[in-house]
Amino acid sequence: MVMAANGTLITSAVAGRMKSSGIQRVSISLTERTHPLMIGSGRCKALLKARCGNRRAQKAGIEFQINTTITRHNVDQAQAMLDLAVRRGAAAHHIFCWSHSRRQGHEQSGNQCRAV
Repeated sequence: MVMAANGTLITSAVAGRMKSSGIQRVSISLTERTHPLMIGSGRCKALLKARCGNRRAQKAGIEFQINTTITRHNVDQAQAMLDLAVRRGAAAHHIFCWSHSRRQGHEQSGNQCRAV
């Protein structure tokens, strides 16, 4: 069984419960290495917390994969994200290309990436 999580709430106890419930892999989404929420702005250090969650999952015997959504704003970081996945020991790195959608009446077309 596989589950998706942002990794920030995976404590050692949570990782142990995940493993005992049959979770074999956790999917963590990381999009930009340099986004303020990822590198730490004030009290928010999401990337550090996600990395700690990854390590805790690994220590409990659970594989993890990194998912990255590529947009025109982060396409230049795609290789760095792959390198990060390799360095961290991810079982996989899944790349998604962000596509235009319309939600709650707001246009979301500004992030769409062109063929890479």
